[in-house]
Amino acid sequence: MRLAGLDLDLPGRAAAAAGARFCAYTGRELTLQWDDGGTADSARLGLDAFTTAGHLLRYEPGGAAARLLDPTLREWRQSVDLFASAALPVPDSALRRAGDEPPVENWQLLAAGMGEVRGVVVRHGRLYALNSYGAESHVVQAWRLPRGLAAGGWRPPRVRGGLLPAQGWRPGSELRVSESLVYLNLVDRLGGWHAGHGEHWIDWPWPGGSAVLARLAGDRLLLVRQDANGLVAEVYDLAAVASGPCRPLPGQARLLGELPAGQAQPLWAEAHEAAFWVLSADGRIHCFPFDGPPQEVFGNVEEVRLGPPAFRGTGQQADLVAFCSNDRGRWLLELPLDRTRPYRFTPLRERAVASYELPPCFLGGRQIDAHAATAENVQALRCLTGQCDQIDERAEVPGTAGSRVDGLQRLLCGGQELLVVEYTQSTRRFWFCDAGLQRLTVEPPFPQLRAADEVRLLWDAAGIYLCDLANGVVHARSPQA
Repeated sequence: MRLAGLDLDLPGRAAAAAGARFCAYTGRELTLQWDDGGTADSARLGLDAFTTAGHLLRYEPGGAAARLLDPTLREWRQSVDLFASAALPVPDSALRRAGDEPPVENWQLLAAGMGEVRGVVVRHGRLYALNSYGAESHVVQAWRLPRGLAAGGWRPPRVRGGLLPAQGWRPGSELRVSESLVYLNLVDRLGGWHAGHGEHWIDWPWPGGSAVLARLAGDRLLLVRQDANGLVAEVYDLAAVASGPCRPLPGQARLLGELPAGQAQPLWAEAHEAAFWVLSADGRIHCFPFDGPPQEVFGNVEEVRLGPPAFRGTGQQADLVAFCSNDRGRWLLELPLDRTRPYRFTPLRERAVASYELPPCFLGGRQIDAHAATAENVQALRCLTGQCDQIDERAEVPGTAGSRVDGLQRLLCGGQELLVVEYTQSTRRFWFCDAGLQRLTVEPPFPQLRAADEVRLLWDAAGIYLCDLANGVVHARSPQA
């Protein structure tokens, strides 16, 4: 239990869970069991995110769990994920960082030539895939990780409707998963399905006829839409949304601003700590608390252009961080989420770094950058603590001169904190290392996919999943020292 990240005193706090079964000698919880009118249901505490019937388990920070049947309940706000995954804004908050079984080598998401994979997302020990069989005919499939088996209790929902293409500052349709629902923003409505068994919970027409972005978290929905005045963001109660057309919560709507006359910022929004954080198209940042009035937290009076933000957990505190620049220089913007500290700009190195166009990446509490010059190999660079312009360690990827850096990610996988550099030569490639920038091997090696293919690299506590959307294949691996 301790290796799993769970408190050994767990049973004392979990005793309220219905049907709990404890070991008489150690007091450790072995299983949760339910009997619903003669239908048995069970789950392994600390090992399962869903029951055998596909119901959701809500975990508390200490590790106690309870089965919840209603995805819109307010209790989801105090929940924590069982497994660390690429879908979490701060993966460190998850209870488990290591899996119990090795990943399968690969599996097929759909039969070759049958359709097209349009989106994938990993959370709760599952990989969800949006498979399209026509312009308005789709299916959401779920696979249990890390073995690539069909998810137990999942009934694949059929989805009818058009998908929004990504265009400039508009992110387009995205398959995403919250604590309790898999959801998708279609051209005319929001669709949401129970993350455990796929039951259709939300079919909500967009107010005003259109939307730009939607995010679900806890029992709230953030909607960003465009009207005659510019971009408007609104927060809704998810239970009301599940019941049909409704209005935003009182005082929970805000005009983000007019669209810039020049090039607009890519719109970005995520939820963390009972609030939605939004980077608007004009470079300002807004906070939308679940139960309070929204406010502007970064007015961008400095007139900088922000790159994609990320959350950085620092012990009991968390910051929203983003690279930014104008014609006078480059900086790292650090915006505390608790609002008691001012935001600050930390200067970056004058030399151009490829990863400045990506979300900031931190490994072992240190900032990590990636450099790629025409006549040089790809390099991973580690900065001194608290200093973005001083390098204390670097690692070089041999034989990569002329490559382009496409991605830089921190992973919590197999109990290790890892870094992956994604780069392109004639094919798409990946280089893994630990916090000391020492190379890690992945056996067997990932296949070298074409640079033009649509690829997603996702991860959770058990494995790393290279999703080849063009061919509908997932290649799963576990890194080795």
